[in-house]
Amino acid sequence: MEDFAKPTLDMRPSRVGTLDIIGWAYEFLISRFAATDGKKAGEFYTSAEVSQLMARLVEPQEGDELCDPTCGSGSLLLKCAREIRSGNGKPPFALFGQEAIGST
Repeated sequence: MEDFAKPTLDMRPSRVGTLDIIGWAYEFLISRFAATDGKKAGEFYTSAEVSQLMARLVEPQEGDELCDPTCGSGSLLLKCAREIRSGNGKPPFALFGQEAIGST
């Protein structure tokens, strides 16, 4: 806990702006896990770059209902939501995900 109280780890929006540092850290750590243990468990990881490309190719729009039937941690769905919002879109849109492996 003392390490997270250090000023260098202050991630308030007033300090980091709109950067998603926690999200990036999560994606980095999960990619490292997937490179080793995840494949042994029959799980597969889609890299952040591939998820971003897929989200752009789908061209999600305001009012869309998007479903990822193998969503894992939901990274692709979140990237689709960002695509909608980056185009000045706002709700309503809906995201649906399903994952067979409960621990994911």
